[in-house]
Amino acid sequence: MGALCELKQAPPVNLTSLVLRENNYMPYLPKTGYTDTEDKEYKASRDWKMKADRTTTPTVIEGIYNNLLEQQYIPSYEKNFTIVSNGCNIPTYERLIFDLDREKRKGQTRVFSVDLLNIPQSILSTLTVGGKKDESCHQFIHSEEDKFSPGEKSVDMILNYRASLYYYLEYIYRGAPELLNNASFTLKKYYSELRENGCVVVDAADHIKGKDAETEMYKSTGELLIDFQEELVLDKLYYIKFTGKDKTRVMVLKKKN
Repeated sequence: MGALCELKQAPPVNLTSLVLRENNYMPYLPKTGYTDTEDKEYKASRDWKMKADRTTTPTVIEGIYNNLLEQQYIPSYEKNFTIVSNGCNIPTYERLIFDLDREKRKGQTRVFSVDLLNIPQSILSTLTVGGKKDESCHQFIHSEEDKFSPGEKSVDMILNYRASLYYYLEYIYRGAPELLNNASFTLKKYYSELRENGCVVVDAADHIKGKDAETEMYKSTGELLIDFQEELVLDKLYYIKFTGKDKTRVMVLKKKN
């Protein structure tokens, strides 16, 4: 796991540049001033993130974290805790999880946010912490999910919150069965990366419904996984459980050893 934290030393944390509002945990970002290469992809992603944050507020993320801790899916504060979030978009959820955990943990908190999005360094500097080997850190890793691996049995929790599994399953649901192989590969990859008793956490909130399929989901990732659990042979790899309620409801896939 050491290799993950051997990243470039990050700038000092500057959370004063974030606007932490109950209904929007999105950093306040200027609408102009980006380079041509950043402009289209980043601005479009920023807009999507702001819409997503209307339902997933800091209170919701804190509720999910506290419930996972109470249910002992998160290691006790005496131990180290390593979490990888795939398809993080702009890693504000992950930074909040890092802050919540580091505040009380006696061991090390390591959160790695993985995505292909080109985020300007001025934004990353407000969300990045640490960078030296064997220290608590929140790092953004610019990579396609299937090309990034933290190593076998190196992670306590993998977060796939409105990310790749949702998109694979949602397109299967719409009539693209060939993507079943992608979803199956992803779940097997996660299994190999998780430590003993590690788990995958996906969204399963009942409230996620809407008219706009581009920004809101008709089904949660958890519901879609249940729909395709036989094809994915989920019970061969994981114990399946839903925990939390309303907006904090998630599905937990706990690794079978």
